[in-house]
This record gives sequence, structure tokens and C-alpha cells, in this order.
Amino acid sequence: MAETPGIGCDSKDHQMSLLDQESNLEMMRRQHTLIRAVVSDLTTWDDEWSRLIRSLKGEAQKLEQRLYDGMAIESEGMLQIVDKAREVLAVLEAKINSLETSIKEAKESLTKGGRDELKDTSGQSSRNPTMRQGSLPEIKLVTFGGNPEEWPVFWS
Repeated sequence: MAETPGIGCDSKDHQMSLLDQESNLEMMRRQHTLIRAVVSDLTTWDDEWSRLIRSLKGEAQKLEQRLYDGMAIESEGMLQIVDKAREVLAVLEAKINSLETSIKEAKESLTKGGRDELKDTSGQSSRNPTMRQGSLPEIKLVTFGGNPEEWPVFWS
């Protein structure tokens, strides 16, 4: 199936952060919900229109059938739009599933990496287990006493 422009991204992109992946997943789910609702509405309208045509007789039925054919069956008609939307839904579902798997694997990797890190650095803080703790030089900050002449940087 051809790539559908404007929908999602490649979940195999390792440069994408977990937060970006989760954001994309949420966006794709919203798109899927909206498209599914439109497909459902158009399908319902098509069914109702078909019932209306069957209920009419004579010239009224012929006239309504011509209107229906022009709106629904033409090359860019309602039924073709519904078919395209169903294809987009299938692509979105595949991308959603792929992204869900990618996010799950990334979270498992982070969790496993965090557990391994905690074992390696048992004496270090576990505030952020995915980042190594290192010792940084201590920086002394001079307090400002209100006299700008004591601060040469202020005058430069």
C-alpha cells in the first residue's frame, strides 16, 4: 500500500524521543477516531439515501437515482471517498500498532536499563535511574549586595 501523506511518522526512527512517539501516537489515535466517525456517517447517509430511492416510485425515483449517481458513484463521489478513507484507516491502524510496539519496547528498554544502572551504582541517587551520576565541580556564586561597583561584569 502506498504511503499516505500527512499521517504519522516512521516509528523506526531512532532519533525520535519517547515523548515525541507518544505525542504522535495520540495524534494518530485522534485522526483515526475522526476518520472512522466520518466513514460511519457517510455510510449511514448512503444507506438512508438508498432506502429513500427504493421507497420512491416512477419519475421521482429516477430523479433521485440520478442525483445519487452524481453524488455517490462518480469518480470523486461519496463512495470513492469512503473507500479512500477506509484505506487511510488501515494505514493508520498499522502505524498505530507499530508505534505502540515501539513505545512499549522503548519503555521496557529504559526500565531494564534503569534496573541495570541501579545495580551498577547502588550508592547513587535513584532519582533518575537512566542517567549516570557524576561528580561536578562545585561553583561558588557571589551574592549581590546592592553595590554595582563590586560587579565589574555589570559595567562591561
